[in-house]
Amino acid sequence: MTTKLDIRFEIIGGELGDDLEKRVASIFQKWRDRWPQWLLSVERPGKWTVQDRQGIDLVAQTIRGPVFIQIKSSEAGAREFKHEHRKDHILKRVVVLDIRSRDKHIYQSVVHEMQTGYNEL
Repeated sequence: MTTKLDIRFEIIGGELGDDLEKRVASIFQKWRDRWPQWLLSVERPGKWTVQDRQGIDLVAQTIRGPVFIQIKSSEAGAREFKHEHRKDHILKRVVVLDIRSRDKHIYQSVVHEMQTGYNEL
């Protein structure tokens, strides 16, 4: 049975996730001069778009095609996402980030997942 507390935790978690997604997008815009040569653009899908409903938090356009990124703040959340989306036809890279991390660490972690996705294209 879902309680009011469960619903509140879901709302807070969603707000924290949205804040983290905005922060990652902001870091990439701010550090554009550090991007790998194969990376062309990084954007957040609009709310309620097809990509948003598919669990895509960032779209990294590369010279080989798009790499779709899902951002999570916990390993448990990442495992749950991977399980729920295991039959999806769109390959998404999942990166787990700590909101307390420095921008440099966040940037490096996301670029690592983008690189892995890029290599799979």
